[in-house]
Amino acid sequence: MLYSDIDQELSGSLSLADALANPGMANPASVAQDHQRDVIGKRVFTTTRFDLGGDSRILIGGSFAKKELYHPVPVFLLQDSEDYTGFVRYEGGGDLLGVPANWTLGMRYRRTDLDGRVFLNFAGAKGPLIGSSAQLSAAIEGYGEFRAEFMPRVEAIVGLNYVRTTRDYDDNLNDAEDARIVFKQASP
Repeated sequence: MLYSDIDQELSGSLSLADALANPGMANPASVAQDHQRDVIGKRVFTTTRFDLGGDSRILIGGSFAKKELYHPVPVFLLQDSEDYTGFVRYEGGGDLLGVPANWTLGMRYRRTDLDGRVFLNFAGAKGPLIGSSAQLSAAIEGYGEFRAEFMPRVEAIVGLNYVRTTRDYDDNLNDAEDARIVFKQASP
């Protein structure tokens, strides 16, 4: 398990002369608005391998991550997100008609849920809410690859990949701004 707690004060931009003359100086507007970026992150992950004998094996795994963002800049950004992943992959190999060959088949899935809010920044304090959204992204990918060594150190490789990705945006303040899009593509 990984845990991080990042607390950054953002100094803002300075002229080159100010930065060289006083490296510890911060932009007065950034100080007045309390510009910062604080991120708390937690992540767990696992991968397990099952040897099936010979050159064959199955790998499975996944991860979960949670992130909290507190980010007052010219506006006040608050985001909470959760990210889920999972995969399974089969790897094999052997001789095919006297030619050494290896193959891989697999699938990956990923999903992210994000709750975002935007407020006006009143001297480092949250002002009125001006944006609120629930965002979801998900992707599934299937892939396969075949490799054959026709001559020593020379391989022919052929593969296929298919990806389907979905993005959902739900504007909590204005339903007319909701959006959904799906991308899908196969590529050799």
